[in-house]
Order: sequence, then C-alpha cells, then structure tokens
Amino acid sequence: MAVHYYEKLLQADLNCGVDTAVKRNPAGGQLTDVQVGIHTFAVGQVAKLLDFQVPAVSSLGTETTSLTYVGAALGDFVIASLNINLSGLIMFVEVSATNTITFTFFNPTTDTISLDQGTLRVLVLKSR
Repeated sequence: MAVHYYEKLLQADLNCGVDTAVKRNPAGGQLTDVQVGIHTFAVGQVAKLLDFQVPAVSSLGTETTSLTYVGAALGDFVIASLNINLSGLIMFVEVSATNTITFTFFNPTTDTISLDQGTLRVLVLKSR
C-alpha cells in the first residue's frame, strides 16, 4: 500500500486580519484564500466597558447575574472579558433574552472564591 504525503499548500488564520493569501499550485495556477479577522464580524460593533463585581462563588457552586445590553437578541454571539484574574472561576456568557446578557460563574475548586471589582468588556456580534 502506497503512502502519500501532502504539503500544506495554504493556511488561512482567523486572527490575522483581512488579507489575501496566495500560493502557487503545484498542478498549475495559484491557490488564493482570504484571511478573516474576528473584527470582520464585528463591523459597526463597539465593546461596552462596565464596572463589574463578580459575585462570591462557593466550592462547586454557580452564581448568575444579568446585565442590560440594548440591541442584544437571542442567537447573537457574545464575547466577554474581565481585567482581573478569575482565580479558577469559569465564566459563561449568553444572550438570555432580548436586551439581556447573562453571566454564569462556576467554581470547580474546593474553596469559595471572592474577587475584587473589575472592568468588564462585552462585545455582541449579530448572528446573520
């Protein structure tokens, strides 16, 4: 049985901006692809900055909090980040209703985790 090895001819990254990648095709001609950055999907979107206090979360527990985000709709994508270390907490974020974003924090550790207030950055990407 013959084993064939193939060279990677073209790679398009999702975080490299909006550029065209071109490589000569060994069979003739050229291969072209467009690299797409996340900002391509966020055209016209602005991240909202909010002071945010993560609720204390007991061992193996969850805490949920919701914020108003005008324009958010079910099915939209949400990206969120905090400027503080989550110290082991796992953060989930979703559009839970029209104009409402819900954050759920899960603590997989054996200790209660309480964090200082931080700055939350939220970006909603409209689903198409």
